[in-house]
Amino acid sequence: MFRNLRKAVKGMATPADASFDHAAFSAEDVEDARRGRPAVSIQPAIEALGLRFADNEMPGAFVATMPSWPNYVFNGGRGTLPGGHYGQVGHELLEVEVTQKGLEMGGVMYAVRTTYSNTGFFGFHNGAPNEPFAGNSAYIPTTAVHVRAPETARLPRIVVAEKSRLPPWGNPRLDDHGLPELRMVETDGVTPELIAAVADACRPWLGQRTDPYIRLRVFYGMLNLTVNGYRTDLGELRQLVAAAEGIANGLAAIMPRATSMPFDRPGPAVDLEALPRNLLPGPQYATMITEAGRNARLHQEDTLYLMSLLPRNPIPGIPWGVLFGTPPGAARSCRIVWHNQGGRSMGTVRGALITPARPGASTPVGGMLHAPTAMYAEVVDDVAYCWNQQRSTEVDAQAVAQSGVTTLRALGLADI
Repeated sequence: MFRNLRKAVKGMATPADASFDHAAFSAEDVEDARRGRPAVSIQPAIEALGLRFADNEMPGAFVATMPSWPNYVFNGGRGTLPGGHYGQVGHELLEVEVTQKGLEMGGVMYAVRTTYSNTGFFGFHNGAPNEPFAGNSAYIPTTAVHVRAPETARLPRIVVAEKSRLPPWGNPRLDDHGLPELRMVETDGVTPELIAAVADACRPWLGQRTDPYIRLRVFYGMLNLTVNGYRTDLGELRQLVAAAEGIANGLAAIMPRATSMPFDRPGPAVDLEALPRNLLPGPQYATMITEAGRNARLHQEDTLYLMSLLPRNPIPGIPWGVLFGTPPGAARSCRIVWHNQGGRSMGTVRGALITPARPGASTPVGGMLHAPTAMYAEVVDDVAYCWNQQRSTEVDAQAVAQSGVTTLRALGLADI
């Protein structure tokens, strides 16, 4: 009965006290943690940054780095950041696992309220319901910036955080790189050379910060910088955004330059065994994309070649498959691709079409939605991209090609 009552009130936070388990990284954040949501709207600050205020919206472009539910997002705004990147800024509840021993995170905490519910037999957990504020978690107020950074898509997963929040084993401190308060997680593919390069990119922006909690994550072509508390001061928000964009630029600078091959020339055939583990497609999708290429008589191209040819590809996520050629209904060569965004969207892909843009064609940063085909379109570096608004479990080259050709012709972005 207690579990059913607790489930009924979850998400119904009152101004006095949140109904869910919570904690704070700083004494200044205690009231925000207990309240469960920000006390004020920061819409003026969001708009002063040049972003569109959308409060609880969770843009699909940032699903890789944003929380699992819109219930955890407040005061959000997205658009072109001051430095020119496409981004999202707002307040978020950071979800931290709770075990029988308490919060699954080190470091000093304030206003900690946790409960642990064993929902399985003989001590085995059966899994949390697929809903917000369910399961064994506590929620901590933070401010986050999410930046589209496609040049980083080839990098392995990168996580840098305040040193007390990460276990000391396997997570080296960055003292020797001028960042004594930070550690970097040694995930698969992270080498000493990469640690040094990432630290160099971060040092100008994170070296002087003293936040009780700070975390940088880079994966699936997205960069996320999170700090403790619900920051409301426009100056603080500008500094945080500048840091996120500055790190994105620094990481882009360490990546190899784009190949100079013509777009209309096919690249090498895909070799799944040669791909880094973080770029491997799901087995079922690898099979479906191969079959789609065979059925459409299109060349299945190496995804690494695509990433080298078009490092600023704005399609959300990383390519799991590329087909090159001229599909029925198109007037020239193009590339049909399927991108995956990881995390909770790992089981889905987003179909897209890429082709040279019409001379002089342009779009807003972040693209524009063509409602009749439910596809976004964006021109970057004289190349036109269009991708499905919705993710899917289907791989249909003909449908993607038809919708893409229709979209780019209707918007006047490509002669295809």
